[in-house]
Amino acid sequence: MRKQHRAVVTVFCLATFVTTLLPITAFAATVETLAVLAQEPAALEAIDIARNGRLFITNDVDGTIVTTGPDGRGVTKIQLAGEHPQVLLLTNGGGMVVTAHAKPPDFSGAGRGNFALTNLDTTVLLLDKTGKVTRNFPGPADSFFNGIARVREGVYLIADSTGGSLWRLDLKAGKLEKWFTDASVESAAGKGKFGGSNGIKVHADWVYYTSRGAMWKVKIGRDGKPDGAAMKHSAQGGDDFDVAADGSIYIAGNKNLLKIATDGSVSVVAEVGVDCPTVRLTRDGGAVLMTTRGSFPGLPGPVVPSRLLRVTLLH
Repeated sequence: MRKQHRAVVTVFCLATFVTTLLPITAFAATVETLAVLAQEPAALEAIDIARNGRLFITNDVDGTIVTTGPDGRGVTKIQLAGEHPQVLLLTNGGGMVVTAHAKPPDFSGAGRGNFALTNLDTTVLLLDKTGKVTRNFPGPADSFFNGIARVREGVYLIADSTGGSLWRLDLKAGKLEKWFTDASVESAAGKGKFGGSNGIKVHADWVYYTSRGAMWKVKIGRDGKPDGAAMKHSAQGGDDFDVAADGSIYIAGNKNLLKIATDGSVSVVAEVGVDCPTVRLTRDGGAVLMTTRGSFPGLPGPVVPSRLLRVTLLH
């Protein structure tokens, strides 16, 4: 049996959180470390789950997509030549849609308060089963594609953390274009600065996204375009998140796994000891998978390993 995880890990976080006292939910959860995925500095940014249960996880730092079994065993890597993968979604055909950038971020800037994510040649890549790039959809210089959500197979929405817009990718039409531009999407520091839209998901014709330290949502109209203005769904911000079948949201914040109910209220599900992991519900909805970033390269202090966690929800 694996050891239950309770250690506190300090990381630099690419998101803005709201620190509040939150109620603990009526159900418990167990937190388990499935695997240590990187002993060296890494940035594990996204998880998707294949039909056979295998996990696919991006590592921005070394330019790889890490794959593991559902139990964290059998780790292999897919190397992307000349690209740093940020987030991904698997396609029905076994390939991947991946946001990436050709130039690595200067993570040392986080320690100086000058962390820039523009002019990195951000793009969206379509990969085949082997990880070979088959199509490329470049973004503008002031953009950083930091989140991706499926509207339906072949149509995706992409969160741009610096460019002030949500983007729509239509693989059949071969188009990547701006879908929604709004103050809630743009960084409070202005266009080109980090802090805009980050995590993004589509559920029941609503687009949910984290931005400016909060959770927002905008309706998808019958024509596929935004229907109305953005609304603040919750004051709880964060990085990546996932939406359950009932519309509740699981997100990491304040060193906890949090649950945002459909009315926007927030409660604590479990202590995980980290502020900023990726969050992905398992296919049966019975557990949440999370990655810890560990340490960014170029920063002082001891190197903290990056881990894969499973939080089992005990209703």
